[in-house]
Amino acid sequence: MYLERAKKRYAEMMEEFKDLNLPYQTRPAHPENIEKLERQLGLPLPAAYKEFLLWMGAGAGRFMDHLDFCVGDVLYNQETAPEIMEDHCREPLPEDAIVFAMGGQGYEFYFLRAFDGDNPPIHYYLELEEKFEWNVCPNLDDMILGAVEGRIHYHREEGRGCVGII
Repeated sequence: MYLERAKKRYAEMMEEFKDLNLPYQTRPAHPENIEKLERQLGLPLPAAYKEFLLWMGAGAGRFMDHLDFCVGDVLYNQETAPEIMEDHCREPLPEDAIVFAMGGQGYEFYFLRAFDGDNPPIHYYLELEEKFEWNVCPNLDDMILGAVEGRIHYHREEGRGCVGII
C-alpha cells in the first residue's frame, strides 16, 4: 500500500538482472516479531514501516547490506543512537523516534517518528555533521526506491556481473 513504487521497481530490477542471480532476496519479518518490537519500543509503528518489515524486515541479502535494518536490529539501534549523539549533537533524539536503520559502523542512522502519521518522513543523523538532517526522504517508499535505483545504475553502468556495495 505505502511501498508500491519501491516494490514494483525492486521486482523490475530482479527481473532485469535475473541472469546474475543477485543476492537480494527479501525475507519478511514474522508478524509476532513486529508486534514484539512495538511492545518493546513502547511506540506505535507507522503503517508504512510495518509494511517494510513485512517485506524485508528479516533481511534482503546484500541489498542495503551497509545498513542494519532488520527487525532484530532496531532495539540495538534505538539504544545506540543516543550514545552516538552524546558528545556530538546539541539536539536530543525525539522521544517518538524509531531508529530503524544504522550504518557506517555505527556513526550514522536513519529514523522516523512514531507520531508523524502512517507514512512519515525519514530523518538522518551523521556523527561527522553533528546534527540531524530532517526530512531527507519524504517517506520510506522514496528511500527504498532510491536504493533500488542506485543498484540498477550500478549493474547497468559499473558492471553487470558485480554485486558491489551501494
